[in-house]
Amino acid sequence: MFSSKEDTLPLVMPKLTYGFYTSKGKRDENQDALITVLGNNNYTFAVADGAGGHSFGKETSNMTVNAIKDELEHETSSNIKYIELLIRKKYDQINSHIYNLQKQMGKTMITTLSMINIVDDCFLASNIGDTKIFQIRSGEISLISKVHNKAWEMYENNLITYEEYENHRSKNILTKAMGAFETVEPYFKTGKVMENDIYIICTDGVYNYITEEEIVRRFSRSNKFSNEELNKICFDICDVCLKNHSNDNLSIIAFEV
Repeated sequence: MFSSKEDTLPLVMPKLTYGFYTSKGKRDENQDALITVLGNNNYTFAVADGAGGHSFGKETSNMTVNAIKDELEHETSSNIKYIELLIRKKYDQINSHIYNLQKQMGKTMITTLSMINIVDDCFLASNIGDTKIFQIRSGEISLISKVHNKAWEMYENNLITYEEYENHRSKNILTKAMGAFETVEPYFKTGKVMENDIYIICTDGVYNYITEEEIVRRFSRSNKFSNEELNKICFDICDVCLKNHSNDNLSIIAFEV
């Protein structure tokens, strides 16, 4: 078992800048939720995309990210493995709470959850559902989360091409989500952060309506972005998506190390 006590000496954490934007888009309400938590020895960024009738999707996504925030906003550990244990436990706790609550209420209450934790010079990416996490490094973009929907499953099993996946009707059918099943198995990925890395978390209302090449272009610059500039880029990306006929809520967080 890892101890949070032995690794609480102050670190020189990476200096990062961040921005975000969320909008209901063309929907009646925004069922997305996001948080940014800048702790002493660790940073947390998370986005949840809720689903359910009436306002239950909104309640579920907000409940999920707030539970993450409550767990981590006062956490002082600088041990990445200890933070991973905390996050795994939190996924289980939140999932059980949502699963039992919707059984009691007889209502659909599910949400995606995608999160990045920065601890010292490492990142911990984790997710359940189809909210994507991208890393841009040296001008190259890569997906560092797992897509949990039916169409992606078909693509991974070589049943359809990537081009067929892009427009497949099963993209909206989640194979995993918080609250969907009694137990949950999130995807985890760890790695080293490098100076000038950019990390992006965005919902399907964003990434389905803008190309990865366009995302990279908007984050291409030699000088470090300010918080205000990243906020503007996030807004502009969502504006492009709306002009490209996004019919969903739109949420995006971007930060640069």
